[in-house]
Amino acid sequence: MDGEERESFCIVERGARRLALAAGAVRRVLRGGTMTRVPGAPPHLVGLVDDRGTALPVVCLDGWLGLPVRPWASGDAVVVVESDGLRFGILVDRVDGIAPLADAMPGTPLDFHAVLAPDLIATCRVGPRGPVGILAAAVLAAAAIAAADRAFASGRLTAAAFGGVAEGGRAS
Repeated sequence: MDGEERESFCIVERGARRLALAAGAVRRVLRGGTMTRVPGAPPHLVGLVDDRGTALPVVCLDGWLGLPVRPWASGDAVVVVESDGLRFGILVDRVDGIAPLADAMPGTPLDFHAVLAPDLIATCRVGPRGPVGILAAAVLAAAAIAAADRAFASGRLTAAAFGGVAEGGRAS
């Protein structure tokens, strides 16, 4: 086995999709709590949750993965991810845990291709329960920022909508 094959991944489920993130990008999993909606936010920004005193933006992958968009429910988990100095949450149905994944599968199945962010799924690997799409955390962060930028540019989203969140993500 080479080093890439031994890398551990956080395996999650959203809808009928089994997905994974490099374990090194995952900081923790949040459950329960309150989701604060952001008026005028793009559909991919579910809202904000409190993460140890910091307002953490949470994104929903549904639209990007071609899934019917399902709103946040109190039983959903939020996987806290950090990539390129950005910290954000990903809304998931469940977290299966951390595990190494086998070799990359030749040719990623079409159902793993993202609809709006085609590079979101970096590759597909074999997991304990079948194929797992590996999420590219940096691409996901860039897509979420681009969606928010478009909302700010259109005037649908303003800094006031974030409820006084100051620079650095801390509530004022």
